[in-house]
Amino acid sequence: MNRFDDLMQRVKLLNAQLGPVEHHLGSELRQLLHDKLWAVVEELNHTLNLSLDNTALDLTADGDRLRIHFWSEDGELNIFIDRSFTVQRDKRDPTTGSVGPMRTPRA
Repeated sequence: MNRFDDLMQRVKLLNAQLGPVEHHLGSELRQLLHDKLWAVVEELNHTLNLSLDNTALDLTADGDRLRIHFWSEDGELNIFIDRSFTVQRDKRDPTTGSVGPMRTPRA
């Protein structure tokens, strides 16, 4: 099994286990599962230089890609990672609801 398939399988399994306890806010099992998902986000953040400073994010399998979903001062953001570890960032404009590629500011 390659690295991407391993990550995809781990994410799917953790999210499936998280489903039944998602609304049990004080649950130790819920916290443990979230910690394991966030550890995968930290791994991706470090490996792909995603520049994420908060690992308390939503990580799911979205078709044949991994999706990291979070909110920032820029609005609602999604980072998609495909099998070749190519990264695509999309931003939802909070005023219009339109979704488009996130622009990276130039130095």
